[in-house]
Amino acid sequence: TAPLLVIGSHDNALRLWKLSSDNSSATCVATLAFHSEAVVSVAFHPTLLLLATGSFDKTVRLWKLSSNNSSATCVATLKGHWDCIFSVAFHPTAPLLATGSDDKTVRLWLLSCDNSSATCVATLEGHSSCVSSVAFHPTAPLLATGSGDNTVRLWLLSCDNSSATC
Repeated sequence: TAPLLVIGSHDNALRLWKLSSDNSSATCVATLAFHSEAVVSVAFHPTLLLLATGSFDKTVRLWKLSSNNSSATCVATLKGHWDCIFSVAFHPTAPLLATGSDDKTVRLWLLSCDNSSATCVATLEGHSSCVSSVAFHPTAPLLATGSGDNTVRLWLLSCDNSSATC
Protein backbone atom coordinates (compact mmCIF):
# COMPACT_ATOMS: atom_id res chain seq x y z
CA THR A 1 0.00 0.00 0.00
CA ALA A 2 3.03 2.32 0.15
CA PRO A 3 3.78 4.62 -2.80
CA LEU A 4 6.85 2.63 -3.77
CA LEU A 5 8.39 1.04 -6.83
CA VAL A 6 11.40 -1.25 -6.85
CA ILE A 7 13.47 -2.08 -9.91
CA GLY A 8 16.05 -4.85 -10.25
CA SER A 9 18.92 -4.38 -12.64
CA HIS A 10 21.72 -6.09 -14.51
CA ASP A 11 24.21 -3.96 -12.54
CA ASN A 12 23.43 -6.31 -9.57
CA ALA A 13 21.51 -3.62 -7.69
CA LEU A 14 17.95 -2.77 -6.93
CA ARG A 15 16.62 0.71 -6.69
CA LEU A 16 13.82 1.84 -4.43
CA TRP A 17 11.70 4.65 -5.83
CA LYS A 18 9.14 6.75 -3.96
CA LEU A 19 6.22 7.90 -6.10
CA SER A 20 4.90 11.45 -5.98
CA SER A 21 1.48 12.03 -4.45
CA ASP A 22 -0.16 12.10 -7.90
CA ASN A 23 1.96 9.14 -9.16
CA SER A 24 3.25 11.25 -12.05
CA SER A 25 6.90 11.01 -11.06
CA ALA A 26 9.25 9.10 -8.79
CA THR A 27 12.43 9.80 -6.85
CA CYS A 28 15.11 7.19 -6.23
CA VAL A 29 15.52 7.00 -2.44
CA ALA A 30 17.88 4.02 -2.17
CA THR A 31 20.23 1.90 -4.24
CA LEU A 32 20.84 -1.53 -2.73
CA ALA A 33 23.67 -3.66 -4.08
CA PHE A 34 23.97 -6.94 -2.22
CA HIS A 35 23.46 -9.46 -5.03
CA SER A 36 26.58 -10.56 -6.91
CA GLU A 37 24.76 -10.88 -10.25
CA ALA A 38 21.74 -9.36 -12.02
CA VAL A 39 18.51 -8.88 -10.05
CA VAL A 40 15.70 -10.18 -12.27
CA SER A 41 12.72 -10.60 -9.97
CA VAL A 42 11.22 -8.49 -7.20
CA ALA A 43 8.06 -8.69 -5.10
CA PHE A 44 6.61 -6.61 -2.29
CA HIS A 45 4.80 -8.41 0.52
CA PRO A 46 1.10 -7.49 0.30
CA THR A 47 0.79 -6.26 3.90
CA LEU A 48 4.24 -6.13 5.54
CA LEU A 49 7.24 -3.86 5.01
CA LEU A 50 9.02 -6.73 3.29
CA LEU A 51 10.53 -7.24 -0.14
CA ALA A 52 11.97 -10.31 -1.89
CA THR A 53 14.48 -10.25 -4.74
CA GLY A 54 15.67 -13.05 -7.03
CA SER A 55 18.94 -13.02 -8.89
CA PHE A 56 21.19 -14.73 -11.41
CA ASP A 57 23.45 -15.37 -8.39
CA LYS A 58 21.08 -18.23 -7.41
CA THR A 59 19.90 -16.51 -4.22
CA VAL A 60 16.77 -14.87 -2.93
CA ARG A 61 17.16 -11.98 -0.55
CA LEU A 62 14.62 -10.75 1.98
CA TRP A 63 14.62 -7.03 2.72
CA LYS A 64 12.89 -5.12 5.52
CA LEU A 65 11.73 -1.70 4.41
CA SER A 66 12.14 1.24 6.78
CA SER A 67 8.97 2.68 8.29
CA ASN A 68 9.38 5.86 6.23
CA ASN A 69 9.91 3.84 3.01
CA SER A 70 13.27 5.49 2.33
CA SER A 71 15.57 2.48 2.70
CA ALA A 72 15.70 -1.27 3.06
CA THR A 73 17.95 -3.66 4.96
CA CYS A 74 18.81 -7.16 3.78
CA VAL A 75 17.78 -9.51 6.60
CA ALA A 76 18.24 -12.91 4.93
CA THR A 77 19.81 -14.65 1.97
CA LEU A 78 17.95 -17.79 0.91
CA LYS A 79 19.99 -20.48 -0.81
CA GLY A 80 18.83 -23.78 -2.27
CA HIS A 81 18.24 -23.34 -5.97
CA TRP A 82 21.19 -24.37 -8.10
CA ASP A 83 20.47 -21.94 -10.94
CA CYS A 84 19.09 -18.43 -11.56
CA ILE A 85 15.98 -17.25 -9.70
CA PHE A 86 13.51 -15.90 -12.25
CA SER A 87 10.43 -15.34 -10.11
CA VAL A 88 9.44 -14.58 -6.53
CA ALA A 89 5.97 -14.16 -4.99
CA PHE A 90 4.58 -13.78 -1.49
CA HIS A 91 1.41 -15.58 -0.44
CA PRO A 92 -1.38 -13.05 0.16
CA THR A 93 -2.13 -14.19 3.73
CA ALA A 94 0.20 -17.01 4.84
CA PRO A 95 3.86 -16.52 5.82
CA LEU A 96 5.00 -18.14 2.58
CA LEU A 97 7.23 -17.22 -0.33
CA ALA A 98 7.45 -19.07 -3.67
CA THR A 99 10.51 -18.94 -5.92
CA GLY A 100 10.91 -20.21 -9.47
CA SER A 101 14.26 -21.04 -10.99
CA ASP A 102 16.15 -22.00 -14.11
CA ASP A 103 16.81 -25.29 -12.26
CA LYS A 104 13.22 -26.27 -13.28
CA THR A 105 11.94 -26.24 -9.68
CA VAL A 106 9.75 -24.12 -7.44
CA ARG A 107 10.61 -23.76 -3.78
CA LEU A 108 8.23 -22.87 -0.99
CA TRP A 109 9.80 -20.94 1.88
CA LEU A 110 8.17 -20.53 5.30
CA LEU A 111 8.91 -17.12 6.77
CA SER A 112 10.01 -16.93 10.42
CA CYS A 113 7.74 -15.26 12.97
CA ASP A 114 9.75 -12.02 12.80
CA ASN A 115 10.13 -12.24 8.98
CA SER A 116 13.91 -12.10 9.26
CA SER A 117 14.56 -15.55 7.76
CA ALA A 118 12.86 -18.34 5.85
CA THR A 119 13.15 -22.11 5.65
CA CYS A 120 12.56 -24.14 2.51
CA VAL A 121 9.63 -26.46 3.27
CA ALA A 122 9.06 -27.91 -0.21
CA THR A 123 10.68 -28.27 -3.62
CA LEU A 124 8.12 -28.69 -6.39
CA GLU A 125 9.28 -30.62 -9.44
CA GLY A 126 7.54 -31.34 -12.71
CA HIS A 127 8.51 -28.66 -15.20
CA SER A 128 11.00 -29.68 -17.89
CA SER A 129 12.39 -26.16 -18.39
CA CYS A 130 12.99 -22.98 -16.37
CA VAL A 131 10.21 -21.73 -14.10
CA SER A 132 9.77 -18.14 -15.18
CA SER A 133 6.72 -17.16 -13.14
CA VAL A 134 5.04 -18.01 -9.86
CA ALA A 135 1.76 -16.56 -8.54
CA PHE A 136 -0.49 -17.40 -5.61
CA HIS A 137 -4.26 -17.32 -6.01
CA PRO A 138 -5.65 -14.46 -3.89
CA THR A 139 -8.13 -16.63 -1.95
CA ALA A 140 -7.82 -20.31 -2.93
CA PRO A 141 -4.93 -22.55 -1.78
CA LEU A 142 -3.40 -22.57 -5.26
CA LEU A 143 -0.05 -21.68 -6.77
CA ALA A 144 0.35 -21.20 -10.54
CA THR A 145 3.75 -21.72 -12.14
CA GLY A 146 4.73 -20.87 -15.71
CA SER A 147 7.64 -22.46 -17.50
CA GLY A 148 9.77 -22.39 -20.62
CA ASP A 149 8.36 -25.85 -21.32
CA ASN A 150 5.19 -24.05 -22.54
CA THR A 151 3.07 -25.24 -19.63
CA VAL A 152 1.36 -23.68 -16.65
CA ARG A 153 0.94 -25.91 -13.63
CA LEU A 154 -1.57 -25.42 -10.85
CA TRP A 155 -0.42 -26.66 -7.45
CA LEU A 156 -2.82 -27.34 -4.58
CA LEU A 157 -1.19 -26.26 -1.33
CA SER A 158 -1.49 -28.50 1.72
CA CYS A 159 -3.40 -27.17 4.74
CA ASP A 160 -0.15 -26.28 6.52
CA ASN A 161 1.52 -24.90 3.34
CA SER A 162 4.40 -27.35 3.70
CA SER A 163 3.78 -29.12 0.38
CA ALA A 164 1.82 -28.89 -2.85
CA THR A 165 0.40 -31.30 -5.39
CA CYS A 166 0.22 -30.55 -9.10
